[in-house]
Amino acid sequence: MILSNFTFAQENISFKKLISKTNKYLEFYGEISIYGKNLYSFNEIGISKKDQKNILKNKKDYEFVVRDSIGKYDLILFLQKKIMYNLNRVVTNAEFGKNDITQLLNSSELDIIKSDDGKLYNFSIDEKTGGTYKSRVSLMHYTELNNSVQKEEDSMNAQKSKVYEVFDGDGFTGIFSIPTTEGTKYVLTKFVRGCSLCFLSGVMLVTYKNGIFQQDFSYSLVLRDWEEGVKYEPKTRMISVDYKTDDLTTDCNCKNYIESESNNNDQDYFQNVNQSNTFKCQCVFMFNGLNFELVKECKEKIIED
Repeated sequence: MILSNFTFAQENISFKKLISKTNKYLEFYGEISIYGKNLYSFNEIGISKKDQKNILKNKKDYEFVVRDSIGKYDLILFLQKKIMYNLNRVVTNAEFGKNDITQLLNSSELDIIKSDDGKLYNFSIDEKTGGTYKSRVSLMHYTELNNSVQKEEDSMNAQKSKVYEVFDGDGFTGIFSIPTTEGTKYVLTKFVRGCSLCFLSGVMLVTYKNGIFQQDFSYSLVLRDWEEGVKYEPKTRMISVDYKTDDLTTDCNCKNYIESESNNNDQDYFQNVNQSNTFKCQCVFMFNGLNFELVKECKEKIIED
């Protein structure tokens, strides 16, 4: 999930204090367990008087708030919004580019992934929904926007707009830049655990064009085996796919999903096959200067003993 509802009152604050406040909210967030108690007192988790007043003033926006306490799920959502709100203020501050943000925001609750050219960032935290699906709350930031968007409120509006619409809300494991004749493109890798034995791996290629990020390439798989799937090698700019079919992915597929969607080729995109057959599948995509193209495709039926 990408949070974009930044509705807290504006205040002038130094970069150092922004970092301190963000780390404090991350600390509070880390103390809450989805499996723990259902009600927290404001004093017990250190919520400031100002935040308490804000919560009590807007009780109608919460499911369970009393004079000195707040329900677990309400508190989780409140802190998610405060963390993302403050993160957005951090990245749009003039001091952001002068510091190593991974050293300043060093909470174990926060994952920070930045591109190798230092321009595209992904910040994410555990959504704390419980269960085996490890969904995350995510915020994207592109430093080049700061060259044209100087006002903080305008940058927050960018979060609400379609600038970052193509990005998955569950965050990413790596971001890699590729210079091209069409400008810099970015390869983003992802890995998400969807259930006890459901693992999604994938790669996407995006370009910042006409004020928004656009997808040029997308490929992902959901498999039972976490060791198989989609891998990207930045040095060779090669995507390799290696897996055995299972009940989640029942056939070999080496299609760029963006092309499949644009061609409305649903029959090829979602293939119905006999699940009694198991196949070993391989795909290799190489970057051709503008996009990834398929250079190798193998499908081999596995003969069971």
